[in-house]
Amino acid sequence: MLTATTLVQGVTEDHSSDNQNTAARTAGAQVFPREGSPRCHPAWLSVDRVLATVLFTDIVGSTEIAAALGDRRWRYLLEAHHAIVRRNLTHFRGREVKTTGDGFLATFDVPARGVRCACAIVDEIRPLGIEIRAGLHTGECEIIGDDVNGIAVHTGARVAALAGSGEILVSGTVKDLVAGSGLRFSDRGIQNLKGIPGEWRIFAAQREERDAGLLLEVGGADTDAQGPS
Repeated sequence: MLTATTLVQGVTEDHSSDNQNTAARTAGAQVFPREGSPRCHPAWLSVDRVLATVLFTDIVGSTEIAAALGDRRWRYLLEAHHAIVRRNLTHFRGREVKTTGDGFLATFDVPARGVRCACAIVDEIRPLGIEIRAGLHTGECEIIGDDVNGIAVHTGARVAALAGSGEILVSGTVKDLVAGSGLRFSDRGIQNLKGIPGEWRIFAAQREERDAGLLLEVGGADTDAQGPS
């Protein structure tokens, strides 16, 4: 199962051989290895930083569901889940970065598309008899080949870890950036994100009930994205 913790650990362990450079990159600094170092090669020098919205999703209670279904039925369920996620990533122009088990990490150029993609996935997954949770954050990410790295990725993972069943949480950064989009949010208050400095205001996205045309309230103070919070 791909969880926020698993992805954070994976991102951290990728460069555990060079603690100084890892810490500096996480802080946003540029560090260049000494000539002759095994790290001094074109692939490392081509690392780029881009502004992106990261989306984490995973199936709630996947271990218990897998145990109840058995391997074969669980595999069929995962295939249906993956198809729904990938169809919506294509529709909302997201990029799949990685998947392990029942979770996805994806990026978007536009945060509003990321939020709407998460809403669509939650709604379309439910008829399968399962729920997912999702978290989004926008920030500068390191692009290394097809992978993404950096503190923004860690932050997105920690936001997702706070989400409950069927819930889509976003950082205050995302909420502010989608001002004017028509998206609506409920205030989840100030939260501490494990391992991430400072305090973060978290919001839950509201989803539109497609059949009834009504907003699904997810609790908390109702706020819209018409201006900065």
